[in-house]
Order: sequence, then C-alpha cells, then structure tokens
Amino acid sequence: MKIKSLSIKDIKVALQSSAELDEILSDEEWLRCFAFSENEGNDTAVGFYDNGSGDNFVVVFAGNSAVIKGFDHESQVSPYARDDHAIWPGIYDSLPDTLFQQLKKADPTYQDVTFCFWKTEADQSWQQGPVIFANGINNGSKWLLDEIPVTPEEYIKWARDYYEDDFDTIDESLVHKIYATNKFF
Repeated sequence: MKIKSLSIKDIKVALQSSAELDEILSDEEWLRCFAFSENEGNDTAVGFYDNGSGDNFVVVFAGNSAVIKGFDHESQVSPYARDDHAIWPGIYDSLPDTLFQQLKKADPTYQDVTFCFWKTEADQSWQQGPVIFANGINNGSKWLLDEIPVTPEEYIKWARDYYEDDFDTIDESLVHKIYATNKFF
C-alpha cells in the first residue's frame, strides 16, 4: 500500500499542490476532486479528496501529526452496509483523542468511514486500529490512497485522465513549479 512509504510532508505537499492545480483547472468547485485549507493560528491544515461518486478521504495535519479518514461507499466495511449502521469495530480504536477531536471538527461526516490511519510525532510508521476483516473484505484504502499524486508526474497523469482536454490549458511546467514551491513550506 502506497501510504506505508509516504511521510506526512509527502502527503501534505501532494494534497496542497493538487488542490491548487484543481482550482486552476476548474472554476467549478463541485467538479474539483482535491481541496486544501490551512489554519495558521493553530498549526493545522486539512486536505480533501472526493471523486464525486461517493468515495473520499480527508487528511487532518496537526503539527507533526496527521490522521487520514477514508470512505469507500461500496465497501462492506461501510456503516451503510451494516444492519446497525455502526462504524466497523476497531477503526477509531487507539486513535489519539486529540487527533480524533480534530478529525471530528474538520469532517462532520467522520462516521462515514471505512478506514483510518494516523501518525504522530512519536510514531515510526502509520498506525491503525485493531480492525479485523474476513477474507476478501476490502476497506477501500489501497485504491483510494493510491489516488494521492505524490509527484508532479503522477498529478499530470491523473489530471489528463480526469480533466481530459481541459488539462491542456496549463503547461506541465506549472505542475512542477507548484509541487516544488510547496515542498519548502
């Protein structure tokens, strides 16, 4: 899974850059897949991905920590696929309370969840709760998190597919410039 090899900074740069480029490529907010907002007063930022088909993820960046909450609407892990409409057992277990509170504040749909990962300053790797899936159950994390365009080349490939001919309204060098600029912030 791609997320295991990514740092918090890699993800932040990718989502911030993708959101900036989506704004350039589409005047219509509802057509954009990526969004990003920062709250400099408390050192937090939030990155969003929504494919417009019911699948999404949100990443809350809090200092040197981050939490990723995702939702695959077709997953058997979805609360809507369960008779009791409850969150799959273990998804939020062990998530530090400060990150959970920031996630709930940033994402009012935090209960629409099929996966959750987090990494604190003390963690060496991405963590997740003690979820147990029977064979063949997919929570959507692999394919959804693979949508994070970590490099300019990955964004270009993604945007050519998503925006088709509209992508040609910008020069590929702009994609490289935006990614390079965000790496320093």
